[in-house]
Amino acid sequence: MTSRRRVLYYFPTNSFSAGKGSYLKWVDKSKLVVPSQLKEEVLIWSHDTSHFGVNKTFDRIRSKYYWQGFYKEIQNWVLSCEGCNRKKNPKRSNFQLMTIPCSEPLSAWAIDVLGPFKRTVRENRYIVVFTETYTKWPEAVATSHTRAPLIAEIILERIVYRFGAPRQLLSDRGKNFLARLVAELSTALRIKRVHTTAYHPATNGLVERYNGTLARTLAQFTDAFQDDWDTHINSALFAYRVTPHSTTRETPFFLLHGRDPRMPLDVALIPPTELEGELAEQKEQLITSLRLAQETAKENMQRSQQANEERKTPVDAPFLVGDLVWLHVPDSIKGLSNKLRFRWHGPYRIVEQISPVNFKLEIEGRRVPVNVHASRIKKYTPRERPDNEVEGEDEFCDVPLDCIPLDSMPHVPDPTVEIEQEDLVYRVERILKSRKRSGITSYLVKWQGYPLSQATWEPSENILDPNLIVDFNRRTKQKKANKAKAKEKKEGENKRTRKESLNMIVVKEPENENHSNFSISNSIITVLVFIMLFTLGSAARLGPRELGYLYDCTTLQRNGR
Repeated sequence: MTSRRRVLYYFPTNSFSAGKGSYLKWVDKSKLVVPSQLKEEVLIWSHDTSHFGVNKTFDRIRSKYYWQGFYKEIQNWVLSCEGCNRKKNPKRSNFQLMTIPCSEPLSAWAIDVLGPFKRTVRENRYIVVFTETYTKWPEAVATSHTRAPLIAEIILERIVYRFGAPRQLLSDRGKNFLARLVAELSTALRIKRVHTTAYHPATNGLVERYNGTLARTLAQFTDAFQDDWDTHINSALFAYRVTPHSTTRETPFFLLHGRDPRMPLDVALIPPTELEGELAEQKEQLITSLRLAQETAKENMQRSQQANEERKTPVDAPFLVGDLVWLHVPDSIKGLSNKLRFRWHGPYRIVEQISPVNFKLEIEGRRVPVNVHASRIKKYTPRERPDNEVEGEDEFCDVPLDCIPLDSMPHVPDPTVEIEQEDLVYRVERILKSRKRSGITSYLVKWQGYPLSQATWEPSENILDPNLIVDFNRRTKQKKANKAKAKEKKEGENKRTRKESLNMIVVKEPENENHSNFSISNSIITVLVFIMLFTLGSAARLGPRELGYLYDCTTLQRNGR
């Protein structure tokens, strides 16, 4: 370490590099030792002007500057940067998935809505999909809409009346599934409803995966106009039911009925099976084979879950009650670029841990805490300002002369690295209307990628991005102002029109000795003009036969004269 013109420089020991031949070449790697008062300025100009990660910011600073413990301060500065935390996503973590226990067939169903598709000849646009979690048996119904009364009717007709009332019904947080009618139906049938966390479709992964399988199968059979896809649903369902599932290693049809169906080709090639023995023996044999198949399927499902856990080792959510976290909000605002906006909001405080991967956050302006999955939150790092206090006259007296090996500096994985893919989520495009019932404010939400007919009313606590509400209030206020201006302008035009009409009718009275005669004549002319105007106004509703000679405008003018 040396001083040049009262400026302190730091020289690492590897300032010499091998040159041509056998001599060493001097490489000027002197670094300016930054005073305590200027540390924050260096950090601002090195990071806040570009918002790169920890490693790039560290490489940028160490090429010219040095101070003791500068890597730790750089790391804290980058991790606590508000701009980086609001825009960049953390590295994806494999949090533990909470499996739904199912001890018997037909005890738990998952429900979802697939669509919208192109409207068919039968006026259908959506598919309501059910998947039984034990046997993987699918059900699907094509519908023209997805309102709550229709959903409740489909649950009764396609599930309850055919297979009995299930113990659990897993669905997302759509308005049609959260409606009061569906809730009352579930309460009456003693069905426990389980809802996925917002923006986390992996919770309902079974039916989500079957949605993709069903869509790909329908794409193989539908025509080029895509207006007959609803006629191929039953064939797609049957093909899935008679195909062995990758988890259970058995077909859903066999696990549900205890036998495989007779296919059309089997009728021609395989001879019919002759029933042997008494009916009681056949029944016992069927029950035994079915029980054995279900136990085998259950063991296969457990092995499949264990293999998934070993392939992607889940990590525990590193959050505790009381921690401050950032919340990922994928909603977008119409007119703003989705790639340039902030996706992370906060910081918010964790007030309750519901499960190992679900937490409740206290958000300002919300009466009820918001339930979120661990994949949508990341840790908040408070910023520690560099120590600008100078202790003693010479602040560099305790700086060590030994250099820190630059190549051995730990390059930790950048926690603010960007990711290219995001989870499949439902994004809010804009808010259309608002209403207030029983003291609760709700908003009509237009979903991105869905038509206006699929807009749903959502309570205010479901609108996580406050900018959407601010934008809606601004547009509503502007619309009211425009309506008031248009109304005022229209009233002014009507007033001018009435005034011009009166000016055309009223005739100025002449000033002479026959003043009274002129007044009487003036009144008669006014009455005649009104009669003519009334007659002409009625001409639009009468034909030539009803009007007679008045239908001829020339005759009307001669009579007027």
